[in-house]
Amino acid sequence: MPNKILFSLFIKKNDSTRMQLFRYIFAGGAAAAVNIGAFAFCTEALGIYYLLGNLFGFAMGLVANYVLCKIFVFTDALSIPKAGEFMLHGFVSIISLGIDTTVLWICTGFIGMYPLASKIIATGTGFLWNFSGRKIIYMKLKQSDNKQ
Repeated sequence: MPNKILFSLFIKKNDSTRMQLFRYIFAGGAAAAVNIGAFAFCTEALGIYYLLGNLFGFAMGLVANYVLCKIFVFTDALSIPKAGEFMLHGFVSIISLGIDTTVLWICTGFIGMYPLASKIIATGTGFLWNFSGRKIIYMKLKQSDNKQ
């Protein structure tokens, strides 16, 4: 019985926005953990300036988010090549990077928070934008596929 529930929650194809948001909480959370972990490694272990560490963490989180979203959240195959799909995914993330970096800079540079604490806050601010932006692009691409 638990396997059936887990299958229904995480594996079974489901295009409802609620289910996709539920799944995105886990996929986005895992990608956020990769992002924050890479940021912490860069800034804490390697001593890299926090805004540069943010770029590295972002890149790692972007790849993790794309893969997890394709597997668990937005699972339909689209008619565009994977490279184009990744570029659209990245476009949403670039906007999120701007939000993330601005919040990180304000919290650390102006408020004086510890960079890792700032990063956690900054990453959380982009969550709704990331899901909404990806959902809108995904829906538009599916509509385009259905018209062809």
